[in-house]
Amino acid sequence: MQLLEGQDLGLVSAAELLLGSIWSTKLAAHRPLADGLLEVIQHVITRAG
Repeated sequence: MQLLEGQDLGLVSAAELLLGSIWSTKLAAHRPLADGLLEVIQHVITRAG
């Protein structure tokens, strides 16, 4: 088994997070957010705004 979580670490904007995937420079591809993370991000952003 090969886990791919945590392969990249980078700063991304809230707008990029809300798209549901982020660009991985290491894999040269868009990678989906972890399960449930998009829902949490949406909740935090709407409460902050």
